Amino acid sequence: MAKISTRSFPDLLIHIGLIVALVTALFLAFFFVYLPFTTNHGQTITVPDVTRLSLDELQTILGDRNLRYEVSDCTFVARAQPLTVTQQYPRANMKVKEERKIYVTITRRMAPIVAMPQLQNLTFRSAELNLRSMGLDVGEKNYVPDVAKNAVLRQLYNGKEIAAGTSVPKGAKIDLEIGDGLGNTM
Repeated sequence: MAKISTRSFPDLLIHIGLIVALVTALFLAFFFVYLPFTTNHGQTITVPDVTRLSLDELQTILGDRNLRYEVSDCTFVARAQPLTVTQQYPRANMKVKEERKIYVTITRRMAPIVAMPQLQNLTFRSAELNLRSMGLDVGEKNYVPDVAKNAVLRQLYNGKEIAAGTSVPKGAKIDLEIGDGLGNTM
C-alpha cells in the first residue's frame, strides 16, 4: 500500500487544492442543484383577488390553487356582509410559491358596541362630527319648532329616545330632532 505524504511543500499544495475544489463543488451543488430543486425555483402561482369573498369561497379558491390563508385581523365595516374579506396580503396578481400563506382581514360577525354620546344642546354639525367619531351614522333629521336654530333637541334610536351612555352597535343610525330657529311663531 502506498503512503500519501504531505511532508513536502508541493504535496501540501495538492492536498489544499483538493480540499478547496471539494468545498467549491459542494457549495455549487448546494446553491445550484439542491436549493432550486427543494424550493421549486421558477414555479409560481398568481394570487387571486379574494376581497369581498366569504370565508367558504376563500377556502375553495385558495385550496384549488394550493395556497393557504390565515386571518390576520377582524374589523368592522358598516353595511358589509359579516365574515367577508376586506384586505389581503400578498395583493392580487402577485406571484408566489405553492403552499404560500395569504393573510386576510375579514369583517366581524357582530358590530362592536359603543356608548351613545351626549348630543343634546349641540349644534347639528357638532353632533354629526361626534356621531362619526364614534362610528355611528346620522339617520333622519326632523326639524321641530324651537328658538335654537340647528340645535339638537332629542336623539333617537329605532324610533325611541336614547340616553347618553346607552350601548348601541357601531354603524347604527341615530335620528335627530333639530330646532328650526323659528319657535312657536304664527
